[in-house]
Amino acid sequence: MSRSWVIWIRWGCTLLFRSVRNFLVNLCSALTAYSSFDNKPGALPVHVERTAQLELF
Repeated sequence: MSRSWVIWIRWGCTLLFRSVRNFLVNLCSALTAYSSFDNKPGALPVHVERTAQLELF
């Protein structure tokens, strides 16, 4: 293998590891913040308006 190919593989593995690790860290911090609330925030109210504008038939 050439040196540039090895560097490319190391960069790809490092990027994948960092993105997975960052996702897990963000998930843990979100769960920690959520569990520290006395009153758990509910889902945001969503209003869906049915119109015939997007119907095909």
